[in-house]
Amino acid sequence: MRCFVLLPLLPFLLVACAPEIIDTDKDGIENHIEAELGTDPFVADTDGDGFDDGIEWDTGTDPLVCWDLPAGWPDCRLVGDTVPGTNWEVDSVVPDVVLRDQFGDELPLRRYYGMVVVLDVSAAWCGPCAEASPKLQAMHAAREDQGFAVIQVMVESDPGVNADTQTCSDWAEQYDLSFPVTSNDTYTYQDGQINEVYARLNISGHDVALPYYVVLDREHKLVFSTNLESELAAVVDSLL
Repeated sequence: MRCFVLLPLLPFLLVACAPEIIDTDKDGIENHIEAELGTDPFVADTDGDGFDDGIEWDTGTDPLVCWDLPAGWPDCRLVGDTVPGTNWEVDSVVPDVVLRDQFGDELPLRRYYGMVVVLDVSAAWCGPCAEASPKLQAMHAAREDQGFAVIQVMVESDPGVNADTQTCSDWAEQYDLSFPVTSNDTYTYQDGQINEVYARLNISGHDVALPYYVVLDREHKLVFSTNLESELAAVVDSLL
């Protein structure tokens, strides 16, 4: 209990008491309110997305859902980092891979664990890839509140030239994309470096002609792949 002295009655030393405010994890939300919200009163960031529960409560985002956050890409690694992967074959949980987004920042795929993900393997020189990008943006915007995301994986800027951060930045700006446009040339092949996602898909038996779409379920199991953007919506909706 927290007590204070009523000043007008100070001579009589009458003391009134008010309930003590308890905020164990110092996130700005009292324990009894956290109990009502379902958040953890002993952990400041219940969903592990990098924003304390109090900040999410103040901004109107959900402190229990890692893809609903005040700013930035989703971050669901609190669970995702502990999940091993096997390969890129259908019905397998894919391994984590660290991409680099259009801002030059590292973006581990496991940040999206718990979400349905479409990986769009594209190239800046690819006409059908460009044509599909606005449609993918519409799909992403219509479903992101349900835990869905598109991640574009840019393989090349020109034929034989690996995509880089500038390629991704220009592409995202040109097509007004609100999802990550990424590059990654960390896989060694014939004394050179190529995109790891592209390489591992081919190694796992995929015939990767661009654009190439891979659908991951919430556990990051590869459930579907196609060259046709028109086939994605039905598959994605069945997983949400």
